[in-house]
Amino acid sequence: LIEFLKKRTLAQLLDEGKAYAKRSSDTSFRTFSNIFKNPWMEATLFMEIIEDTDTVFEVKVTECLVGDTFLRAKAGEIGNAAICMGDYTFAEGFNPKIKMIRDKTLTLGQAYCNHRYVWQG
Repeated sequence: LIEFLKKRTLAQLLDEGKAYAKRSSDTSFRTFSNIFKNPWMEATLFMEIIEDTDTVFEVKVTECLVGDTFLRAKAGEIGNAAICMGDYTFAEGFNPKIKMIRDKTLTLGQAYCNHRYVWQG
């Protein structure tokens, strides 16, 4: 089940990243990082911007409404596979020059999620 969810999530979020890019005015790194500064994100994530430059954008998420739902159900690994894994391919779909790096995830029991996006342009 976990492997199936990971594969589905990676493919689906790649497509969603590409669709978001088509709807955007451009596919620059700045346009991508601004996704995290919209009201929907602020309503579902408690996050702090750690770094915001022309080549690196990093946020630290200490609370996630979606992740909390899976954790309360003792299904963090399912939430990670069904939701969190897609963060990587959404960025790639938006612009293949954006690489996401993460080594901490709330759904896997860590204290926070780190989303570090690097522009490889």
